Amino acid sequence: MNEAHFHLLVNHFPITGTILGLLVFAIGLVIKNDNVIKTSLLLIAFTSLLAIPALLSGEGAEEIIEDLSTVSHDLIHEHEEKGELFVWFSVALAILSLVSFWAIHMQKGFRKSLLWLTFGFGLATAFLAAQVGNSGGLIRHPEIENSNIQAKESEEKH
Repeated sequence: MNEAHFHLLVNHFPITGTILGLLVFAIGLVIKNDNVIKTSLLLIAFTSLLAIPALLSGEGAEEIIEDLSTVSHDLIHEHEEKGELFVWFSVALAILSLVSFWAIHMQKGFRKSLLWLTFGFGLATAFLAAQVGNSGGLIRHPEIENSNIQAKESEEKH
């Protein structure tokens, strides 16, 4: 397995894990169940930290595909920049999630405010995750961009 293959395997976990974790988090907040919230916080923390190996393997993946004629260097650069920002957000989200877990476990008075801060920061991180995933997909899946162009053309006709 080369670094491009590893990158493709690991890069989906921080994206889908953050989104899935936030969904479980939201359910926990709505039903006011600390066990569901704590489970979601651990899921978010774990999957957020997987952004680190995704970023580290990205450089090796770039080296493997950058000379292919079907690959745009501009798209690779855009994906790399978004990936680096996403990692910073992901690590911060992991830390916030673990602190929130601790605050719930220890029944700290500020836990509710911290949970909402974590949830809001998680939404921002999920937005970045979607941006990173989409920019990575554009590198080898031009049909994604073509569908965006077709949607814009369809809107202009109506």
